[in-house]
Amino acid sequence: MVYRRIVALTLLLATASSGHSQLLKNILNTKPSAPNNDALIQGIKTDIQELSNDKYTGRAIGTNGYNNVTAHIEKRMSESGLVRYGTVGYKSSYKYATGRSATVEAKFLVSNKNLIVNTDVIPLSFCANEENNAYLIPNVPAAYSAWLVPLFTPQQANRPAEDWLDKLDKVILNAQERGATALYLYDNSANGLDLKNIKNSNIPIHRDITIPVWIISKKAYNDHFKDVNYLVPVYSNTKFRNDYKDGYNLAGTINNGAASTIVIMADYDQLYQSDKGEILNGANDNASGIATLFQLVPLLRTPEYKQYNYAFVAFSGSQMGNLGAQSFLNIPDIKSKIAYAIDITAVGKLDSDQRIYLNGVASALMFKNAIKDASKDYQPRLGQEYPHASSYTSFLKEGIPTLSFSTGYNQYFNAETDKITGINFAGLATVTRYIAGVIASVNKSGLPKYNNNDIAISDKDLVVEKIVAAAPPPKVTTKPAQKPASKPTPAVVSNGAPVNPGKPKTNNPALVNKKTSFDSTYAGGTAIVIDFLGLGVNELDSREGGAYIYSLEGQGKGATLGFKEGDVVLQIGSFPVFNAKSYLLTLRKFKTGERAYFKVKKPDGKTEMINVAF
Repeated sequence: MVYRRIVALTLLLATASSGHSQLLKNILNTKPSAPNNDALIQGIKTDIQELSNDKYTGRAIGTNGYNNVTAHIEKRMSESGLVRYGTVGYKSSYKYATGRSATVEAKFLVSNKNLIVNTDVIPLSFCANEENNAYLIPNVPAAYSAWLVPLFTPQQANRPAEDWLDKLDKVILNAQERGATALYLYDNSANGLDLKNIKNSNIPIHRDITIPVWIISKKAYNDHFKDVNYLVPVYSNTKFRNDYKDGYNLAGTINNGAASTIVIMADYDQLYQSDKGEILNGANDNASGIATLFQLVPLLRTPEYKQYNYAFVAFSGSQMGNLGAQSFLNIPDIKSKIAYAIDITAVGKLDSDQRIYLNGVASALMFKNAIKDASKDYQPRLGQEYPHASSYTSFLKEGIPTLSFSTGYNQYFNAETDKITGINFAGLATVTRYIAGVIASVNKSGLPKYNNNDIAISDKDLVVEKIVAAAPPPKVTTKPAQKPASKPTPAVVSNGAPVNPGKPKTNNPALVNKKTSFDSTYAGGTAIVIDFLGLGVNELDSREGGAYIYSLEGQGKGATLGFKEGDVVLQIGSFPVFNAKSYLLTLRKFKTGERAYFKVKKPDGKTEMINVAF
């Protein structure tokens, strides 16, 4: 009996020991489960669906849609439990110029007779604010004199197009190029225009137009100029006042009682409006950034992030000189309280290779290692310069370490195709957790210090190399010897802006004889086109205001003629240059042996004319 009990007890212990061992083995062999992203994905989707809704008409600053989306973001900050950090609630305002309007000091005299401004005549506020005193003959355009010519062509006069005012700049620039010192356009339409209905105060100032331009009513023309074929004294003095509207930043904080604060930022207004009248929803640019910002709030409330406070800021006005960001940085003593900043721009297009692009890596020496420590399961890459202004650059200029996250750009950036259907929501959840991981890694490394020096960084510096088991040796086959490929030189990064080290030659035509493509694996890599002068322009840069010269070949013809990096080409001959695309198209209008003046705006704001032989 005793023997049976001993055997039973032994078997029980053996069984228990075996079960315990298996349980322990299971625990030790179990990998940490990946976080469940279902709730995160749903939150991101809900935010982007709202932010990219047609009812906000593209979120362009100054529109009702912009004001309404501002109110929505303010509501979301409240729902997220953030502490208000605005002048009124979460909101702070700044002023931005919308255009100019004529003042009571504006005058127009014909033979010393005063014409009534806004009734008989109206100055175009997007043109030069200049005084002009001249003798002119109606309908006789002479060089170095004021011109009085028809507003419409004979074909247009019977039925002027609704957008005639928007297309007037080409007429003005042509007259200016041909020597007009002032341009007076008289109404020759069949039914006559009511000058009071001409709304031009909100048209942005055209920096290329350097002469005053007035429109003269049909009645005033008939009373003072019709059938006149002799010199008439005309005096005009355009006097404008700047018109302003309010733009907004929205800010809320997590206050952990820490000495320093990390700024998490994203731009929320739409950058451009469609020429076709379509709504640009901006799902990727930058509803995705704002949605990610909100999803980071609960993640950064966990204990591992307690060593800093967090300010979540939605900026606007980046295309107006980063007015929103600069307004925020002008808050007294704010800069001394910022530990570092995180920018989130266009993060909704994570590709199958899981590439996440970072700008600003060189703005603090510690960023490189901190990013690498957080990147075991990710594929970070150095980002290229953004194709438009971004608020994060204001932080870098103020000496604040800043990291900007993106999933890259392509030719459809900001186009009509930027819809919610193109967003990778699961990828957005991945990016959100990666940003949180990088923040945690940086926080463990101490307070970042701004780096003002150029340092060499490559993609390999950010990625954790995975150890892969050696493959069995391949069968020996005889092949001709090949020259080993040279290793790429790391890009030199200055304050987070990578510079492409190589410019491989191509066999493009002489007009555009070289094309430097940045990293071809980069989903949004920009392309610098080098023209026959050795001037490099970004062919994807669609910003209005001229073609920006990004690079200059030291031994090229352009350098000899006096072109510099940072110059902006405004005009070639009589053809205005609006952006990089129009610059490249304009070059094709000229043949070998022809000459033309390039009108160039220098970095100091001065304008020069450079005589170029094609």
